[in-house]
Amino acid sequence: MLFKANDVLTFGISGKTPAKVALDGDADVYLWRPDSLKVGGKSDISADLNLPGDIGFGISWQANDNLKVNLDYALTMWKSMKSIKVKFDQPITSLNLNEKELDFLWESTNRISLVTEYKHNNSAYRGGIFWDQSPIPEETFSPTFPDINDKISLNAGYGHDIGQWTVDLNMQYVMFTEREITKQSPIDNNKNGIYNANSISGNIGLTYKF
Repeated sequence: MLFKANDVLTFGISGKTPAKVALDGDADVYLWRPDSLKVGGKSDISADLNLPGDIGFGISWQANDNLKVNLDYALTMWKSMKSIKVKFDQPITSLNLNEKELDFLWESTNRISLVTEYKHNNSAYRGGIFWDQSPIPEETFSPTFPDINDKISLNAGYGHDIGQWTVDLNMQYVMFTEREITKQSPIDNNKNGIYNANSISGNIGLTYKF
């Protein structure tokens, strides 16, 4: 929803309802006993993934004919990712395994973004920064997740109109806050260590207007 207060200020609100996605796959589960005997088996598996809802607010300021500045806030309700129950279609009787609950205990997160766009002739120059919390608590943190910790992202973009075509370029640099795990939790998902990461990504977009 958008509300234009006057020629320079526009306010907006957006939201997304939670969603449930059905997953299926297969699993190989084996255990080697002290007597070197291998027990376990294979099974098809299924689970329901509860994706979070979110709500966001934004304000756009048209400073002049060429310059626009946007400020946004978003709340993502990652609490829906408390756990995922994996069901085995063929129970693995040797391990007394017919379902497995994976604990995530994720938390809701806040995100704040500040972006600007300057238009000159047929070109648009864009820049932005955002701060985004990580939903993953220490007790369920795993190196398999790329979301190390809270992060700050710097973004730069360029767009150019060529007749009915528009070409858009974007580069993003994400800096993660370092996370140190010094005590393995009873859930046994996390691993002791110091974790850090940075990432660089980019994309190219092509738009045709008719």
